[in-house]
Amino acid sequence: MMRMACLALVLCAWSGAAHAWGYLGHRIIAELAESELDAETRQAVHALLAAAGKTSLADVAVWPDEVREQPEWRWTSRLHYVNFPRGDCTYDGARACPDGACVVGGIEHFLGALGDDSLGAQKRVEALSFVVHYIADAHQPLHAGWSDDKGGNLTQLRWKDEGTNLHSLWDYELIAHRGLDRAAYAALLSATPAPAVGSMRPEDWVVESCRAVDSPGFYPARRTVDVAYLEQVLPLAEARMQLAAARTAEALHRALGKSRDEASP
Repeated sequence: MMRMACLALVLCAWSGAAHAWGYLGHRIIAELAESELDAETRQAVHALLAAAGKTSLADVAVWPDEVREQPEWRWTSRLHYVNFPRGDCTYDGARACPDGACVVGGIEHFLGALGDDSLGAQKRVEALSFVVHYIADAHQPLHAGWSDDKGGNLTQLRWKDEGTNLHSLWDYELIAHRGLDRAAYAALLSATPAPAVGSMRPEDWVVESCRAVDSPGFYPARRTVDVAYLEQVLPLAEARMQLAAARTAEALHRALGKSRDEASP
């Protein structure tokens, strides 16, 4: 009981500031991913969650944002994103991710920890939280945006007569635009067939995100943003969320499924 209580304390305090996709978006992606898990992987995931006193992936999806400025976890702050030179979506690990210090390295590091049966429950449930969170981050286009723009943070905009920036607009306003709560939004996205998983290489995921940033119309034509812009880019945002969920489910299957060694090529 003491061990479970201590582990629950590690993963407590779920309110507070969030970043990529915002609090709601991360939880939507996690809920959708959990719905796509096979029975074997779901059982393994729930066993880890139970050790932390949690019941769903959505419960642990935001924690990495909430601890990133704490001394113990400050080293993970750099693992939420990767930057590209403007107009060049070529992934060069030595340039973009030295020593694994980017979202690609973060995913790879914590997937390794998650699949390591020799680690204790606390380390593995922390790894589960980071995996779910970072895969979602990698699919938010502006977490693989231009270095000179700090992923849209330097693109100042006005929305509803208030100042904001492009990154914040994508994190919060896009998803809020539908006016749905987490369960309703996840149900909406799950009504569409899950996309093909495609590549399971995190470096390919961030290249996809970068190419979205580089696509025509991604940056608003005017500083004052209207509803038309949100409706224009919302299908892209939701497609990235669906793909993040599908890849999260597949990554968890590969890391936790009992037959993962047999399934590996």
